[in-house]
Amino acid sequence: MYAAAGAALAAGSAVIVDGTFMRRRDRDAARQVAAAAGAPIAFIECRADADEIRRRLAERTARRDDPSDADWDVY
Repeated sequence: MYAAAGAALAAGSAVIVDGTFMRRRDRDAARQVAAAAGAPIAFIECRADADEIRRRLAERTARRDDPSDADWDVY
């Protein structure tokens, strides 16, 4: 993910890296990629109530078309 983001930034593209970034080392890695490309970085926290999260995760699981490994345990 970081390599792909770095390559896109080097090519002049804007990048959105979607993840939980719960660990400092993951946020630091994203910062390093941005810094290496001379690009600004912002972390955006999205929130929803637990019932809505549960509904969305159940819907996504039922579709079986999402590459994300984020599930209720990750939440």
